[in-house]
Amino acid sequence: RIGITGTAVIKEDKVSFIKDISGLNYRLAGEVIGAADEAVPMILKGGGIKNTLIISPPGAGKTTMLRDIVRQLSYKSYRVSVVDERSEIAALCEGRSAFDLGFQPIFLRAWTRRRECLWYCVR
Repeated sequence: RIGITGTAVIKEDKVSFIKDISGLNYRLAGEVIGAADEAVPMILKGGGIKNTLIISPPGAGKTTMLRDIVRQLSYKSYRVSVVDERSEIAALCEGRSAFDLGFQPIFLRAWTRRRECLWYCVR
């Protein structure tokens, strides 16, 4: 993914184009097997999956940790569904993930009807 910094030109409440481009930010997805080794036992403490919020500054590895949590939970036979608007977690290319994400987790790109997407995940 590439981010562009510059001046956004807004027309009809939408970004029409960007002018005065001053920088590019390249983001390359990476896989770190074991990134969630300390987090997963806490998520599973007491049986079942605990509600979990991952918070950290930009670039600290939230997506990398989440990707490893998905992998580890999937290998522990938990059913895993991920709604991934920008295909950052799975890094999907032609419907296949570039990473080891366990035994067939369900990845959904953000659908226009989010209610339908969430219903699919909880079924």
